[in-house]
Amino acid sequence: MEQEKLTELTVEIVKSYLSNQSVLAGSLPNLIKSVGAALAGAGGDGAPQSAAAPAKASTPAVPVAQSIRRNNLVCLDCGHVGIMLRRHLREKHGLSPSEYRTKWGLKPEYPVVLPAYARRRADIARELGLGMTSAERSVLKAQRKASEA
Repeated sequence: MEQEKLTELTVEIVKSYLSNQSVLAGSLPNLIKSVGAALAGAGGDGAPQSAAAPAKASTPAVPVAQSIRRNNLVCLDCGHVGIMLRRHLREKHGLSPSEYRTKWGLKPEYPVVLPAYARRRADIARELGLGMTSAERSVLKAQRKASEA
């Protein structure tokens, strides 16, 4: 491919990608280089580049140690900040939590839901008696009435 056409295609692809994805400013040059290299490689012998090579060469948006914060989690793929990554991973990256952990070499215990948020939801469920039989729920209600009286 001639250089001018290659540059033009790279700009169009990166522009289209950025219109749908949020990318940290520091990773933009790497994105441009990788798109340009992929186009140059595909134009050389007509064979597409393998998808496995870029996955191994990818670097996380933030260091793994900094991805779990007190009030939020950060996606290692794109830097998305949120309380729950499970839905984000499925919709934006097409990954299950186990695939995400495997991709980044994380332990199975690595959270995809903020631990404090999960504890708060579990406490609410216990207060409501979710997961209990009706007999257990009526005992819980009786205990609450006795403690209020």
